Amino acid sequence: MTTYFATIGFFDGVHLGHLCLIEQLRQAAAAAGMQPMVVTFENHPRKVLGLDVQPLLTTLEERVDLLRAAGVERVEVLRFTPEMARLTSSEFMREVLLPLGVRGLQVGFNHRFGSDRDTTFDQLHRSADALGIRLLRARAFQGGEISSTRIRLAVGQGKMDEVVRMLGRPYTFSGIVAHGRRIGRTIGFPTANVVTPTDKILPADGVYFATVTLPSRNGFTDSPLAAVVNIGMRPTVETFGQRTVEVHLLGFSGNLYDHTLVLTIDYRHRDEQQFSNLAALKAQIEADAAACLEFYSTKR
Repeated sequence: MTTYFATIGFFDGVHLGHLCLIEQLRQAAAAAGMQPMVVTFENHPRKVLGLDVQPLLTTLEERVDLLRAAGVERVEVLRFTPEMARLTSSEFMREVLLPLGVRGLQVGFNHRFGSDRDTTFDQLHRSADALGIRLLRARAFQGGEISSTRIRLAVGQGKMDEVVRMLGRPYTFSGIVAHGRRIGRTIGFPTANVVTPTDKILPADGVYFATVTLPSRNGFTDSPLAAVVNIGMRPTVETFGQRTVEVHLLGFSGNLYDHTLVLTIDYRHRDEQQFSNLAALKAQIEADAAACLEFYSTKR
């Protein structure tokens, strides 16, 4: 039977603090002759506990992909239930972790689990030792204060430089192209109306520069394309509109309806604005497109 050295958490965003924890996990697993495992949850435990849950930085699929990309092949996804919420840390180790083959457990320097969250590390160590599980406390991340909550706040404020500093990469989200009003097409700037998951946080309203990937299974190249992205209410053409994500791909023409686009947000260019007419809007989009091309030409 394969044995595992595991760590537990929701890991929203899989940010630099998480990656520091995972690297320590991989080292501990190797030293103990075990395989590393991350135990995470399909649904947010806070929701089951009746607490407020904000839109997330990553979908479940994104979290799992990022955790595996960090070098952990075994990612165990559990459904958090009211019954699981009632388990003490000792019960969780015995009833959940042991059957998964976990024989080593790394906990974050300030992380506790189980209904007895006030359990000290020494108490947890004794419980783990009685079950035959080696317990290790991870070292704190030394690169500044980072948390999923802080990153969500920065995304919601459009502070993408701060987001990159804490995530270690630009913010990414995806969505399916749906039919819109096709107003952009009438002024020479067709846009893709991208519908994103409702539980995924979007950057603050504004105009952004992004690279957009069209997965090869859609029949298009999977090389990223530069794009101007407008997130907001489209005040020039809508009176009581809903918040939308409009993507103008530079140098692309084709039918994208029902295809999935993956957007990597690299830069916040300006606030969303209301213009007096479509001609003024067209002139601004032309300027935005030129600035976007300039931005990516300097990055190459």
